[in-house]
Amino acid sequence: MIPRVAVAVNVACFALLAWLYGGDLSDAARASSSEVAALSAMPSVAYAGAMVVLAAVGGGLTGVGVFTKRDRAWKGYRVMPIVTLVGLFVDVLIVSVDKTPFPSSQRAAVAIQLVEQRAGELASPESVPTDGAKLQEIVDELGPAPWLVKAQPVPKWTLQVEQGCAGPRLDRGSAGAGTLIYCVSADRSQAWITAVGLPREERFGAPQLVSSDGQPLVGVVQKRVADEAPVPPPEELPAEELPMYFDTDAGNL
Repeated sequence: MIPRVAVAVNVACFALLAWLYGGDLSDAARASSSEVAALSAMPSVAYAGAMVVLAAVGGGLTGVGVFTKRDRAWKGYRVMPIVTLVGLFVDVLIVSVDKTPFPSSQRAAVAIQLVEQRAGELASPESVPTDGAKLQEIVDELGPAPWLVKAQPVPKWTLQVEQGCAGPRLDRGSAGAGTLIYCVSADRSQAWITAVGLPREERFGAPQLVSSDGQPLVGVVQKRVADEAPVPPPEELPAEELPMYFDTDAGNL
């Protein structure tokens, strides 16, 4: 009698491996042909291909067992679960150990937030920071940008400082993926930060402003509020001018 539970498990394992590693092969192909890809590194084509082949072998053996009506004792039913467990174990601990689970758009949002915070710390009551060298030092701390450009990783973020802005820069101009646009207002009271990469909803394509649901991600840096003059403490009366209090339980004077 065909073991239905074992067959169902094998079908689920085959679907999982096909989705994971077939998806990796598809991502690698699309990243190679796209200008920008929302990937921090190219998938391992060799490993993904090997896993797809092994999944096909396991699925084929399961199919043979079903069509020949093998019972639970047939060892061909055991291949698919073994391939799945071993393959995922090697992937998680060796192949994908350096990969991050966070999407590129979320990492870009964190980068904007960090620059906003650090630039705000450098702001003065007169203006926001506008020195490109100091701002670049902040950007250098962010590490690599979370995209591939023509299938190659972007080793670090770059900074583009613009003056006399009336609001955030909403077009990338000639800036490429991995660029932070720091746009300073005419009075230098604030600055807006946008990033060039891909929208959250897109994984491949031409470089665009990073956005979510059609709204660009924008960080705002404002000049520091001037510290208020400290309030002087109340004057203390001399000891001889302090009022005298009597305790009614202490007797009569």
